[in-house]
Amino acid sequence: MSKVTSIACAVLMAAFTGACEDTIDDIDRGTDCAQICDDFKMCFSTSDYDVDECTDACSEMESSEQTERIDDCENCLDDASCGESIGCTAECAGLIPVTTD
Repeated sequence: MSKVTSIACAVLMAAFTGACEDTIDDIDRGTDCAQICDDFKMCFSTSDYDVDECTDACSEMESSEQTERIDDCENCLDDASCGESIGCTAECAGLIPVTTD
């Protein structure tokens, strides 16, 4: 009986760990996207730029390649002034939706 219980516990822990990793990735991506979009508005856009729309569109990018690009962009922008953030063009290209309202 204890062998069955141990196996069941191991299976549950593996399933729980996988679910937690997905949640952590989602939170990290959402936080990174919010920072990227806030920085874009502050440095390059008009006051009516929709940061929430930008963040939502960015957060929907879920492939591992897109997630890596989001991380690279946010890391480049981290603590950068508006002038310095121009150097992050390669890392951030294609991540920031530009609305034309």
